[in-house]
Amino acid sequence: MKPPRLARLLAALLMPPSYRDEHLGDLSEGFHRLLPDVRAARRWYRRQALASILPALRMRGRALRDSDPTLLMRSLRQDLLYGLRSLARSRMFSVVAVLTLALAIGVNTSIFSLVNVIVFADLPMQEVETATVLRTRNPALEVEQGGISLPDFLDVSERARSFEALTALADDQWVLTGADVPTRVGGYRITANLMEAWGLQPLAGRGFAAGDDRPGAAPVAMLSQGFWQSQF
Repeated sequence: MKPPRLARLLAALLMPPSYRDEHLGDLSEGFHRLLPDVRAARRWYRRQALASILPALRMRGRALRDSDPTLLMRSLRQDLLYGLRSLARSRMFSVVAVLTLALAIGVNTSIFSLVNVIVFADLPMQEVETATVLRTRNPALEVEQGGISLPDFLDVSERARSFEALTALADDQWVLTGADVPTRVGGYRITANLMEAWGLQPLAGRGFAAGDDRPGAAPVAMLSQGFWQSQF
């Protein structure tokens, strides 16, 4: 027994190619775990495929923010080829699935044409339409869209006059101890001016002050509301 093909095609087309096999594998494992109740398994698969739409779009947005813009159309081309190969396996299925394929490709095309909306949609900043991302280029290492080191960032911050503010952030992980079981916690290392530049204020306590991000400064942390409620 195979999963519903339309739901599988939708999940595959929306998920970024780098996560597609893993995502489909997880769905397939959950589907077969519910067998031999075929109706329950198919119903579960369809719900999971629909529930994955928004996370998949956000993953694509983050991928756009971190990747070379020349890869955008290549990704769309990969999605199209994947869909066409799926359609070619069954003529009757092709007639029914063409609407799903058009919907998924339409969503992808919308992502490419509304990059700022999608790329920054999950960032809680004000005036998101004015935001942009700076990248470095290193032909010697064949890097066309690289990150910026701290020394380079500080140098650019001192020299640049075209931006209202320059901020930096990098994702990281820490281990929370003190409970029965240590817990891995995800978060970001950010420059002290990021909260102010994004127009954000903490609900309690103080924000980051100038100098909090200098080498050797005492560690300062800001907790999200969800983390505070779940852990404290």
